[in-house]
Amino acid sequence: MNEPTDRARIVQPVITSVLFLVCGGLISSAAYVSFIPADIRTVLKVGMTVVSLAAWLALGRSERLRPYRQIALSFLAVSLGVLLAQVLGNIPMKLMGFSVSTVQGVAMAKFGEALPVVLSILVLHFASGGNRNGLFLRGGSLKLGLVAGCIGFAAFAGIGALQAAGSGVSWAVVAAALPWILIFIFSNALLEELWFRALFLKKLEPLVGAWTTLILTALVFAGTHISSTYVIDILLFLVALMALALIFGWLMRKTNSILGPVLIHAGADILVILGFLAGAHL
Repeated sequence: MNEPTDRARIVQPVITSVLFLVCGGLISSAAYVSFIPADIRTVLKVGMTVVSLAAWLALGRSERLRPYRQIALSFLAVSLGVLLAQVLGNIPMKLMGFSVSTVQGVAMAKFGEALPVVLSILVLHFASGGNRNGLFLRGGSLKLGLVAGCIGFAAFAGIGALQAAGSGVSWAVVAAALPWILIFIFSNALLEELWFRALFLKKLEPLVGAWTTLILTALVFAGTHISSTYVIDILLFLVALMALALIFGWLMRKTNSILGPVLIHAGADILVILGFLAGAHL
């Protein structure tokens, strides 16, 4: 038995997992965790962009470390996108003269936040030689993805309808807001499925294994929502998000497509935007 080699096989996935959680947590905290002061969040965004770029350049010198270089590039894409979103994210909302106190403003703010991150991911992925399959952008098992996605979307939409009725939001109000609801839910769903799953699943799996990859990406995704203010029980909410993230990741791998997870995720976000709509009409 080659003891150093066997030890390396155990230590390497552990170190990789810890580094992934730290880097993923820092970037998502900089983007979303509201109880961190704004200036510190800006420093984190700039710092993680610089660190990711430096890691990507340094790791290019070794063929053995090339898989890690792809992960560094993925973190660079996200951190750069998050930084650009801070500078440019409010432009669509302001150009249309909306305010975040309205459903239109919330939708356009989400679109403006998502666009720089999504474009950063796509541009750096394809510029580095990646293909559509690397981001689960092919049809894959189209029938399974579409059926699962539509069932999940319909289930959440039904819950949302009950939520709206219970909150006193009329169907006329929901119908009038429908275009903005769709912009919000699909902007956020595409953003988060690309960022937290599609970008990392195939790169991380060879280094730590399939199930560890699903758990790591789910932990970062759930942790991103730790400062959410639209829920009553934050712990229960995080547990539910963890479960959903595992389902999204499993379905993405099973179908080799982002379609199903995006549809279900968009359905889940209906609850968020309808909650805002209910609050706006109290």
